Formats: sequence, C-alpha cells, structure tokens
Amino acid sequence: MNSIVEFHGALTNRAELFDAENKLAAFHSLDNKQDLGHNFRAAAQTGALEITYFDFPATLTYAFVEHGNLFLAEVVAPILSFFQRRRILISTARFTSSERYILAMPPFLAGDWIDSVSFGPLAVDFQDIEVALNAALTAYASLADESQARVRMLLHRYNELLNLPYVHERVEGLWRIIEAIGASVSMTPEAHNELARLLPVCGAQRSNNLKHAVAALVHYGLPYTDEEVKESFVIRNLSIHEYLNPALLCRPTLPNCFYFLNRCVDRAIARELGLSAVILRDAAFMIIQNRVL
Repeated sequence: MNSIVEFHGALTNRAELFDAENKLAAFHSLDNKQDLGHNFRAAAQTGALEITYFDFPATLTYAFVEHGNLFLAEVVAPILSFFQRRRILISTARFTSSERYILAMPPFLAGDWIDSVSFGPLAVDFQDIEVALNAALTAYASLADESQARVRMLLHRYNELLNLPYVHERVEGLWRIIEAIGASVSMTPEAHNELARLLPVCGAQRSNNLKHAVAALVHYGLPYTDEEVKESFVIRNLSIHEYLNPALLCRPTLPNCFYFLNRCVDRAIARELGLSAVILRDAAFMIIQNRVL
C-alpha cells in the first residue's frame, strides 16, 4: 500500500487488572483443572495498551488500521505469548484521523484471534518483560523481510503448541520446529562430525531429519545428551511410521523428551529474537496421564 505506519505503544496495568491476573491464575490452578467443567479457554483482560501516533490523512485510515493491527497481532502478541507461555491477545486498535472518522474494517476482528487460551509457567519474569520486548522488537526490526516472515511463522508454530493438551502432540510439534529451523541453517564441520557420531547412537545409517535436528542443536549451542537426542528421534519416527500405535501415548520417555525439546525450542526462539538464554526460566509443566497441566 506504499504506506509507512509509525506508532508508539505502552502496556500498562491497573489495580483491577492485577486482580484479574490473580483470579485467572487461581482459575487455572491444578485443582480446578481436575474439574470436568474447567474451561481451559477462559481468558481475562490483564493489561491495557495505550497507543500514540502522529495525525494522518483520513484516506490513510485503512493503512493504519491494517498495518498497525497486523504488527500487534502477528509480532507483538506472539512475542509476549512466548515470554509468558500462554496465548496473549491484543484487541483491534482503532487508529483515527482528526480529519474525519472512517470506519475501516481490517481483514480481521479481535475475535478472530481468540481461538483458545492456555496457561503455563512464565518464560520471562514480569519485571523483565519490558526490556526483553524492546530488545526483541529491535532485533526483529533489523531483519530482512524474509527473515522477519520466518520469525513470525516460528512464533506462530510455537503459539499453536501452547494449546495442545497431550504430551505426545507437543513432542511431535516441537521436534518439527527443531527440524525446520535446522533445515534453514548451514551444516558446519562441527555439525557434520556430530551427526556422524550420533547416527550410530540413534541406530540409523543416514537421516535428513536427524541431520536437520543436529544442525539446529549445534547452530544454537543447545545442551543435550545422547540419550535425549536418541529418544526424541525414536519417538519422532514412531509418530510418523506407527501413527496408530497406542504405545506412543504411554512411552515412559515422553515427559523427558518433552522437557528437552521444549527447552531447545525456547532457547532457539530467544536467539532468533536476540535474547540471551540466561533471561529464560525453564518450563515447569506438570504431566499427569499424558496431559500437560
């Protein structure tokens, strides 16, 4: 649309919003999750977004509404979702010109983003979110268009996983993310050597899937053990080639693989956003009968 939209946003809280945050945490407590009537999609307003921007011609209203809201919904909200390990939604912002009011309907409404809401342990402490968000947006803005689109899709895929209730579903999705990001980085000599070492450990002669996973592990400097890689690789193959095998649901190594893969993806996304892994808190999900609580 040949338009550049510039605006400044500030996330703020009030006493009643902090109260809503506490009530939401209590609602999603472990005890409540054992209630058949528990609604895991329950949401609450826990923040307010204040936006300031220079005045603009009324004819550019659609450009402001579309570009501004796409940025909020596809970049800012998913980054906050990653930080808080739960679905964060930002309502549709109404950018308005002083010339005259134009009701510009964007290609979506706020409700389109509310497909489901999960609740998990924080990845970034609340007091660190402002600094981390500014750093992540600065890193994102410095990327080329193609790389920005890749980061948005990476956050989108991660966001999808937050809604999956079963461990085996999350393990499949997390491995696919690691494979995908590994396929987009180059195989260094170190990665080639590590692949050659891990192939016999995993009982394979060659494997592009393992190759991509190893490329990601080496590229992002992710810590791992041979057993973690082997079991994750085995579960990945079972889910592809023995999709209807019920043993997948109760494999004893599933929880460990889930924690390992989740930690890897967390740190890889942090690197993509220009953040140090030091700022991340490891996930502390509880697993009961193959469900992530």
